[in-house]
Amino acid sequence: MSSSPLPIAAVLAHYPDQYQRLACRELVTTGLSGARLWQLGTASTCFCLRRWPTGQPDRQRLTWMHQVLAHLQRTGGLPVPAPITTTAGETFVAWDDTFWELQPWLPGRPVGRGRLTNARLQTALRHLAELHLALASFDTTPPRLGCSEAIAARQAKIVGLLAGGFQALGAAIAPGVWPTGEAVARRLLALAPLAAPAVARQLATVAKHRVPLLPVLRDVHGEHILFSADRVTGVLDFGAMRVGTCAGDIARLLGSLAGDDQALWQAGLEAYQSQRPLSVAERRLVPAFDHSTVLLSGLHWVDWIYRQRRVFSDWQAVARRMQSWLTRLEYQVLQIQPLENRLASGGECG
Repeated sequence: MSSSPLPIAAVLAHYPDQYQRLACRELVTTGLSGARLWQLGTASTCFCLRRWPTGQPDRQRLTWMHQVLAHLQRTGGLPVPAPITTTAGETFVAWDDTFWELQPWLPGRPVGRGRLTNARLQTALRHLAELHLALASFDTTPPRLGCSEAIAARQAKIVGLLAGGFQALGAAIAPGVWPTGEAVARRLLALAPLAAPAVARQLATVAKHRVPLLPVLRDVHGEHILFSADRVTGVLDFGAMRVGTCAGDIARLLGSLAGDDQALWQAGLEAYQSQRPLSVAERRLVPAFDHSTVLLSGLHWVDWIYRQRRVFSDWQAVARRMQSWLTRLEYQVLQIQPLENRLASGGECG
């Protein structure tokens, strides 16, 4: 990438004149994509300028994501950040080896667990179901049935960890790389091997299930759902979107909002199914996604920090996220015997 100053003015020159005279400030983000964000505008009119990281996504996938967002915006006016078109009719600007896009600023605040109510959780899950219904109509043809590639990938990842990956990851935790997070990282590495065999067997029981495959968000969690009072006013960050199963989105959102509160899980699932009923196969995939997410997510952070040596803009947020995964993994380890019993009996897990 060029070391020259960021070409914000040159990028905005591709848009109508009204977007070129707005105040601009960069936002601090804690996301993993490497994207950078700027807020443009006034107190009453705001936009978001995003610079994607170098090399990702490629032009074809970014174009596809923008087509999906435009479809969602047309289908019932769903509150998603569909890009604003340039004067040339494009949905992004290519500059050097990066892509830039301008989006409307969506109102509202994310609902963390401190502000979560049962009503908001149910509203979030109903809205997710509505998104999935709209996504299913994106390609005019009915969603095809198939096995989840994400489940297969997680299964292969756990097999690799059990075959020496845990030891290699533990050896990468060198003192001094991130001292404040080292104890949590080592605790994650101590607990994960205890949960891995049962989760691997759970994934094996659902790996051949055939479910509807359609564009799904894949990284939808509480921080990406914006509320104004008890109404959803925005869904953020579609950068991980690919074709997959709705079960993964449900597990990701409920896991972030409900944690291990089974009553909230039940309320959320009922709210989702009030809009879009789940097949038996999808219902079985939801807990498999959640259990494997709990097992693998903290390990991903350990790998990013200690082996890949990634640098993040907000290390306190990183610490909070790793601690949250550790807390859920500790709970999961306590549930291993009940999980094994359900797998042995052929019953659903979760």
